[in-house]
Amino acid sequence: MKVDIVIVGAGPGGADAALLLAKAGKKVVLVEKDEIGGECLNWGCVPTKALVHAAEILDITKESKRFGIEISDAKADWQAVLAYKNRICTMLRMGLTKSLEAAGVEIVKGFGKLKDKNTVLIEPSLSNEAARSLEADYIILAAGSAPFVIPSITLSERIVTSRNIYDWPELPKSILIVGGGVIGLEFASFLNAFGVAVTIVEMLPRIANTEDEDVSAELTRIMERRGVKILTSTKLAALTEDEKGLNAKFENEAGLTEATFEKALICIGRRPAFSQMGLAEIGITVEKGVKVNAKLQTSIPNIYAIGDLTGESILAYISSAHGKIAAHEILGKEKKYNLEVFPRCIFTNPEIASCGLTEKQLTEKGIEYEVKKAMYAANGKASIHGKRDGFLKLLIEKSTDKILGAAIIGDSANLMIDKAVLAIAQGMTAGQLEEILAGHPVLSELYTAALES
Repeated sequence: MKVDIVIVGAGPGGADAALLLAKAGKKVVLVEKDEIGGECLNWGCVPTKALVHAAEILDITKESKRFGIEISDAKADWQAVLAYKNRICTMLRMGLTKSLEAAGVEIVKGFGKLKDKNTVLIEPSLSNEAARSLEADYIILAAGSAPFVIPSITLSERIVTSRNIYDWPELPKSILIVGGGVIGLEFASFLNAFGVAVTIVEMLPRIANTEDEDVSAELTRIMERRGVKILTSTKLAALTEDEKGLNAKFENEAGLTEATFEKALICIGRRPAFSQMGLAEIGITVEKGVKVNAKLQTSIPNIYAIGDLTGESILAYISSAHGKIAAHEILGKEKKYNLEVFPRCIFTNPEIASCGLTEKQLTEKGIEYEVKKAMYAANGKASIHGKRDGFLKLLIEKSTDKILGAAIIGDSANLMIDKAVLAIAQGMTAGQLEEILAGHPVLSELYTAALES
């Protein structure tokens, strides 16, 4: 069968590329081995944020008395929470599928493997289906990423990755989360709210290591206040399983310690999922990910690689942008996105969001800067919401007054960061941003307070 474009992977990048190309009149086949929407819609971004939101509702009900509202016996029903999560995912997946079909995209269920520069072999998902071969002028590889797994640890019903936690019939009383990065912190946040005793073990000196030290310190303070145990600069030396549960051994400068847990969640990062796709066999260059140029072409020009597969980012919106860039290139057009300045969000409680350069990056570049900071505790809307933890800070170049970085930890940080993204992307100075008025009482007054500090 001959088509114009075959896209392998129906996550945000693959789906967006398919829609754009099909609407332009191209014959497009979209190959997906799991579910339409990929990791993001089915196991990652969307379901985890649904669980985060459910945890937020629970927190509000538990704290309602201070707002004059009496709610007794508020608790989480794990199966009901999962049902809510499933409804959201199903609704969005059905909507995306209908949009693809309406645009004329042919969806094929199976694993896509490259035979040559124009041919994709599809191994069917069901054993009673026959394998098939698709020939195309262009191929877009959008297979996403998969969780890293510690080689010495065997996954089981008790020891899982972020994909499998939804399979648990009930929440455990205790859990060890291995990894203090974005994924581990989000799971830790909502599991703690649901009443699970959470311990995080992280080899690096601090959690949220990609953020500035003061952001990491504030999150650590808040999570520990809520009962999360955080072990940093600590290695998981062993994790064994017996009929009673899990036995963990931790190693740090103080020596070896042991603890027992009911479950464990492995969150040590993700890797590009190009295994068994036949890339090297046909001459596609692979390094930490699939090597691409600025147009997202691989070493074989008619084959593109996007999103997580490139090893550059595991953010859904970067994948989406990549998909649109590749699709425009195939159509002989150009599409530009600012892939240097974009929001970085962590959906903990409180949320974290940042953009631009961090303090560490500014120091490494030799750029002299000043920090302008405002505390949530002094903001009227934050006090009304009863969410006074956190701060907003802006990093400003001394010689030019330009805003080069921003970080927020606090209520609605993921919404608040857009103003900083726009300011940095447009090269605004602190003086120019200060001229823009905010409403009252609103959280974005934190920008004004920081700039006037």
